[in-house]
Amino acid sequence: MKQNAPQIKIVQYMYGEFEYFAWSEKICRVYCERHGYEYVLSRKEPRRDRHVVWQKIPTILEELHTCDYLLFLDADAVFYSHELTIEEELIPCMDGKVIMMAQDIAGEEERWHPKHPNSGVIFMRNDPKTRRFLEAWDQVTDKHEETRWNWPPTQLALWHYVLPKYGDCHKLLMNYYRMQGRYGQYIRHYMMYSDRDRTKHMQAIWSRIQANANRSDRPHR
Repeated sequence: MKQNAPQIKIVQYMYGEFEYFAWSEKICRVYCERHGYEYVLSRKEPRRDRHVVWQKIPTILEELHTCDYLLFLDADAVFYSHELTIEEELIPCMDGKVIMMAQDIAGEEERWHPKHPNSGVIFMRNDPKTRRFLEAWDQVTDKHEETRWNWPPTQLALWHYVLPKYGDCHKLLMNYYRMQGRYGQYIRHYMMYSDRDRTKHMQAIWSRIQANANRSDRPHR
């Protein structure tokens, strides 16, 4: 780790049995090893009274206090580029905010909700404001039962109940290709893909990473 570098943690949550889980973990773990980031994978049992995707919020809250910056990636999101770094690509985009998500856009052909964030990739700074934002988000299901299961549950709660109150803490990243989307150049998020297709795409990324590593290990003539 570079001297005086911020302590950065990458967190994922995986529960259940999907083939692509192993590839997602492998890609993200190797990326973290390359850049000196801490990688955390949680498989904790989720609450049964709401959708499993809600477990990301308490998972983040458990890990946030022991780092300067935390990046949470859904299991179907991986580092497409292993050359780019969080210090160069994400921290400068925060603009004084404590939590950042990109537009809810999968690609130009699927611009779902450009004015709202997608909660599959979340970048944040360790700050009391961040914790209040996350705690309020986690408590929405206790007050608004429709957010427990209606899809997409965490995003509906975020858009309708959290951002109206804590929006001044949040940065909506307009350059979604940077940290989200099916064609993301830094972080790629395989939203609404089948288990088989996610596995296929992640295997291709892994093969490219391995090929690049093998080329760099060859002696120069």
